[in-house]
Amino acid sequence: MCAQYPQREDDPKAIEGQLAHAVVAAALLGQDVPSGATDEMLEGADMMVDAVFPIVKPGAGLPLLVESRVDCFNIHPDNWGTPDAWLIDRVYRRLYVWDYKFGHRYVDAFENWQMIDYACGILKVSGVAKEDIDQYTVQLTIVQPRNYHKDGPVRTWVLGVPELHGYGLRLRAAAEAAMTPGAQCTTGPECLDCTARHACTTLQAVAYASVDMSGESIPFDLPPDALGKELSVMTAAAERLKSRISGLEDEALARIKQGASVPGWLTEQGSGRERWNKPVEEIVALGEMMGVDLNKPAAITPKQAIKAGIPAVVVAQYTETPVGEIKLVPSNLRKVFATK
Repeated sequence: MCAQYPQREDDPKAIEGQLAHAVVAAALLGQDVPSGATDEMLEGADMMVDAVFPIVKPGAGLPLLVESRVDCFNIHPDNWGTPDAWLIDRVYRRLYVWDYKFGHRYVDAFENWQMIDYACGILKVSGVAKEDIDQYTVQLTIVQPRNYHKDGPVRTWVLGVPELHGYGLRLRAAAEAAMTPGAQCTTGPECLDCTARHACTTLQAVAYASVDMSGESIPFDLPPDALGKELSVMTAAAERLKSRISGLEDEALARIKQGASVPGWLTEQGSGRERWNKPVEEIVALGEMMGVDLNKPAAITPKQAIKAGIPAVVVAQYTETPVGEIKLVPSNLRKVFATK
């Protein structure tokens, strides 16, 4: 299904994510920042560096691999990935894997199958002796600067290699089942990231069933066991609906951009995040003139400059607000005609 409906090259979220990851890679490798990087991307890269470098200790001889392909053929012959950063500390027998997420949706490090997959592949090709590998510890870390969660933007899960092997067996079994002729199509949280979700009849059927279920009457005073079961069912149904809706939204947006009409829906131009439009030296000079230290303009945003004491009217003369991405919105024809 995904092969039939690959991710669109003009997808603004994908383009933004690729640039954000390029900024992170440059920061970790000490390279020049890619053009087009936003303040938000620079701040996120700093967060990734802060999460990685205390472990790496530059100069300590621990080889950090950044955006390096890992073949996970022990899970499936077609399985491979590109971890954002990883290293093996052979002295303390520990594998570290970091994954950078620039999206807003919460991503948990605990039982994160993408990172489990990476870890299984890395250990397979690590060269660590079989008699030693079970003594290793695996540390999987998610760095997500734009998700505001009580656990913070940097979340880590630590497990032993024997436990990792158990997860690897489940991954391998799932891969074999998925590639079996006539394999059953099932829905789950992963549907939200599937590029074929708008064309999936199984997800459509589940979404319609969820809509029908929402119209059923439910006793108000539920006993604890019924309450827990109902909440689990409804939460799962909501996830399936979210997956289906997001897929249909992406497809509708693409068709409208191509000139087609989708009844009930229009597009509108969003606005981007305010940014500096003057050279670094000029921004620093502005701060000095007004008695405010803006000596790190890459890390200080216009809003932070205002908080630091630069008047908003002055900041406005040194900034610009770029055009944002085109968004899909419902067309309220009754409101339009009423206004006219």
